[in-house]
Amino acid sequence: MQVLGSTDPVEGAEVRFRALNGGDLKANPADLSAAPPAQAADIVLATGPDGVAECFWKLFDGDPTQRVEASLVSVPGDKRLVPRAILFNAQLGKASEIAYYPNAGCTNLASAHTVEDALDRLATLAHLAYVGGAGQVGLLLPGQGGTHITLARPIQVQVVGSCGPLEGAEVTFMATTGSQLAETLPFPTPAPDTLTVKTKADGLATCFWRISASAQAGAQFVTAKLTDVPSGYGPTEPQAVEFNASLVTVGEGRGGGCCVTVAPEQMSQVIRSLVEAGQQNIEICLEVTKDGGVVDRLDLGGGDLPYSLTVRGCGKALPVQWQPWTLSGMNLFHLQDVLLEGVGTTALTLKECREVIIEGCWLANQRGGQDPILAIQGGALVQVRRNVFIARGARVAIAPQDILEGLAAIPFSGMFIGKAAERQLQRSQISQGLAALSAVQRRQFALELKKRLNAAQPQFTEAEAVAYSSLLDAMSPAKVDPAAIDLSLAAIAATAAIVARGTGLAIVLDCAAARTYIVDNIIAGTLSLYGRPAGVFLNIKQYELLGSHLKHNRLQFLPEDGELHLRGNDIARLDGAGDNVRRLDKIATSGGGQIDNIFSAIFLTENRLYADPQNIVPLALAGHVIFNGNSFDVSAGNQIGAVFAVSASYTGNTASSGLPSDTVERITPLIDVSAINGDGINQAANPGVTLYNM
Repeated sequence: MQVLGSTDPVEGAEVRFRALNGGDLKANPADLSAAPPAQAADIVLATGPDGVAECFWKLFDGDPTQRVEASLVSVPGDKRLVPRAILFNAQLGKASEIAYYPNAGCTNLASAHTVEDALDRLATLAHLAYVGGAGQVGLLLPGQGGTHITLARPIQVQVVGSCGPLEGAEVTFMATTGSQLAETLPFPTPAPDTLTVKTKADGLATCFWRISASAQAGAQFVTAKLTDVPSGYGPTEPQAVEFNASLVTVGEGRGGGCCVTVAPEQMSQVIRSLVEAGQQNIEICLEVTKDGGVVDRLDLGGGDLPYSLTVRGCGKALPVQWQPWTLSGMNLFHLQDVLLEGVGTTALTLKECREVIIEGCWLANQRGGQDPILAIQGGALVQVRRNVFIARGARVAIAPQDILEGLAAIPFSGMFIGKAAERQLQRSQISQGLAALSAVQRRQFALELKKRLNAAQPQFTEAEAVAYSSLLDAMSPAKVDPAAIDLSLAAIAATAAIVARGTGLAIVLDCAAARTYIVDNIIAGTLSLYGRPAGVFLNIKQYELLGSHLKHNRLQFLPEDGELHLRGNDIARLDGAGDNVRRLDKIATSGGGQIDNIFSAIFLTENRLYADPQNIVPLALAGHVIFNGNSFDVSAGNQIGAVFAVSASYTGNTASSGLPSDTVERITPLIDVSAINGDGINQAANPGVTLYNM
């Protein structure tokens, strides 16, 4: 009810609500009684700023027609009270008096003629629900005798009504020929293939199942049917739950252990079953069908009996969806020739595994993930060889042609298609065309480009934004320089190419005590040493301070015994310090400190590295760094990176800018922060790379 003055709502007026035929009236619906009284108490409420007073009304189980009277009791200030009452009415419809007509074919409610009959019938229906035990694998181990294999977990269903679990319902389990069933262990002799079980107080019916060990048995099934319900519950339509299981024959592996061929959906369960059976040398052949498949989550620890696990891919060359695996304390984990796409968090987390080998694999993540594809912590020997890592970032890269096309009567797509010489020629022609635009046309070009950049800004990296800004600057002077435009377009193309190669996190290494070999991989994403990237970047002044601290022994490196060999890789982004950057940041200003848990030596040889578009990122942090024969792919203004070490050597490193030749001097140097080199760096041995010792 709303109280109004001459023109506006009245706040603070009091309204009395009175139930004339019983029922309950409350300001809060949660306070309404379960069984409203025949005579409810009045309730007086004040109007709000909108002049409205309202209450909630629950009808009394009595008269079919019921009413509430709302009357104005008082008004605030000098306003005049005009007595007025408003009647509200409602109809009480009883379920027992409302006809119900069931749909044709609805046998459960065929006898219900009123809504009350239908509700009572629904409340007494029993339902059979799956609980667990399907999809298990029975393992036939080498030399194992017997005709049957008992599955590790029982199969279970639950019988429930609308009010909860039902005790005393009967469930009949029926197995395919050759299988045997039992309500409790051990199995009786002989054991039946059909078994009726009564549900307990929790509504559960449990059955143990052992499958046939015959190689001809194939997939095996048990069907559970609801065959009787407790008194007071009516019969239901036939209900059944089907359970499946399979027999897997385990043979001798290459390394003398067990070897088994499985589908992706079986693999995690088979590995768990083999570990539970005491196998310590496990070899899996992952057979992939035309549909790819899904590998379930796996979490295993070596415990007191550390084991070895080898997984080799075979069958169709299709990626499988890979739920996270966390493996700890193994003697060996070996993954070979597998195509996987990680689902959820990190696909592979390997903790303190003595030896890790990953070779010949294609490993990717789903777009938008913030976790690495591979994380390795601890261990003694790590080998990651001949793999492809596709680390998709949280966003889709925007192609430059989508931004530039249509801004002028000049086709831009040619500068992004074809061979390098063709692209350079097209870029030069486009630059000449843009420079020839009139001042009015260039102004219109800049306005439209700004609109497009503002719309795309949330999806841009800082580097892309800077590259496009350089084009705006090049188009601004009264007389433009085609060379400046050409340089800006080259920077846009180069930066976009870096972003497209992979912006996500591919590999995180935290294994400074291990001999680690990362060899001949394509890593479209970030390779981060010593944990995840910190997201903290050092400036030139901090590099100078850290260099001084290191030379005067105020900064000390305390390496482990491990070495890192990075050789022959194509790496979109190398972060060689990880979370240690936070510590370096503090040490720079505090005057000194220690960095521990780092490699004793890092050998970076014959890699292709893509420079970070904006920030100087540490490429290596170790006791000693050997930096030989690497090729940097950089664009205008990009930072090559920095090296932290007690001693470092640089030979045969080159930088190719992909820009006009007269811009090479614009490349920011590779910063050397080491104690021993001093001025002894051989600049001539590293063409195109400007080395600067701090």
